[in-house]
Amino acid sequence: MSAVTPGELRARNLRTLAALAALFLAPLVLAFFTYYGTGWRPSAHVNHGRLITPARPLPQVALERIDLGEGAPPGEYDVLIEWKQARKQAKEDVKHGTGHPSQKSADRLNGRYADPKQPRFHAVVKAETNVLPAFELTD
Repeated sequence: MSAVTPGELRARNLRTLAALAALFLAPLVLAFFTYYGTGWRPSAHVNHGRLITPARPLPQVALERIDLGEGAPPGEYDVLIEWKQARKQAKEDVKHGTGHPSQKSADRLNGRYADPKQPRFHAVVKAETNVLPAFELTD
């Protein structure tokens, strides 16, 4: 067995490094060239979709309200928000194994806005006509 000199070892290591760099960089260079260097590109970056005609109706949304007669009495309120999925969808989730029978209508917001101990939104109702601000769900 012949002894390998440090110069030969360094050259072999550099060749290996160059081969690995080429292996990982070649697809990137090819993609960059194909996208910017040729005419093979979406024309003017325009989406070519079609509108659905007639428009499909959105599903019914049930808003639950406690009957308080003429509305909520004046005062300060914590606002809790839940987005329940439709019972039919919840049953389908259970049927396909992605849901649990005890969660027949899970909160799509995962309880982020429904914690009564840490309410994120507040509303003040006065003894007059009230217009509440929009509640922005940001995260």
